[in-house]
Amino acid sequence: MTKIIQNTLPFISEKTKITFLEGAKEILDSGNLILGPYTEKLEAETASFVGVKHAIAVSDATSAIQMVLEKIGVFGYEVIFPTNTFISPVYAAKQVGAEVGIVDIQLRDYNMDFASLEAQISDKTKVVIVTHIAGTISPDIWRIKALCKENRIIMIEDASHAYGAEIDGIKAGAIGDIGIFSLYATKIVTGGTGGLILTNDDALYQHCQLARHHGNQGPMNRLLAGDSLISEMNALLGYSQVIEIKENLSKRQQIKLYYEQNLNDIFWESGIKFQEIAPNSISTFYKMIISSERTELIGQLREKLLEKGIHTGYCYKIPLHKQRTLKAMGITAICPNGDKYGDMHLSLPCHLGMNEAELQIVVTAIKEVIRE
Repeated sequence: MTKIIQNTLPFISEKTKITFLEGAKEILDSGNLILGPYTEKLEAETASFVGVKHAIAVSDATSAIQMVLEKIGVFGYEVIFPTNTFISPVYAAKQVGAEVGIVDIQLRDYNMDFASLEAQISDKTKVVIVTHIAGTISPDIWRIKALCKENRIIMIEDASHAYGAEIDGIKAGAIGDIGIFSLYATKIVTGGTGGLILTNDDALYQHCQLARHHGNQGPMNRLLAGDSLISEMNALLGYSQVIEIKENLSKRQQIKLYYEQNLNDIFWESGIKFQEIAPNSISTFYKMIISSERTELIGQLREKLLEKGIHTGYCYKIPLHKQRTLKAMGITAICPNGDKYGDMHLSLPCHLGMNEAELQIVVTAIKEVIRE
């Protein structure tokens, strides 16, 4: 029987299971299901780890971005996104009345292209949201930050893939004016669901604390808002993984090293490359992206590996500027690299449940397909 190897899976260690089950009983015994000690622990550990003053835990990353943009005040202004990102931050921007700008990516690490961003910026641009694709921070990030500062634009890091990533010793989430983490099921740190806002801004911190729970302060409503609370159970799971983050990131580094040691030669011969990681940065390897101008080879790898029970994935197959919903709203962009990226990449299996035997199966299968 063919062994099935999944592309990505949530991983809950035995240590986390023990911590979670003990904490869950504590939560149920206390009756404190929201805004309790585990929400506070998740926030405090994250702020300390990243190196920022405040972390605010909420129900999901989309809500996090929406409440941040609402506080900034982007109604009628432009918010810029790379075309290679998830659709939900665009939804958040439209919910608060922003105009959406889309810029191209570069094909070294598939992050935002600096020249495309520079050309897009205008007097209407108020926010740039930078995505750290697959947990990799672009070496252009400091140029992007300087460009935003020069034009009085707020830079938000969509670090949904990048809990623990860093560049020049600075953690993702502490580089821009504001950072956002996702705690979705497959993310580096998962709470099942959830999101985190990172900031050094006291006013934004106070706003988000109000906005996540209807804007109520005691019996008085201070801000008309919805419910974006994270439950104590989700916060507990997230916190249990935060305290294991260094060990879990090390395991992902080992998976990348195994792939490189066993595939670099045949990839070089075949015109395939791994996502480029700058020497001054550390990636989380949320996705193990490979790419090639030989799109037919990438397609063949995907098809043949699946026949062998090995599931590959994408890190955004369809770019924003080709999404039907956005085109229907008149949101368009010219992104030649984004046009190429979907067909020229795939992601190899990479999750903490993988063992060396499974990695060897993947490597052997890749070599067989390429040599056919």
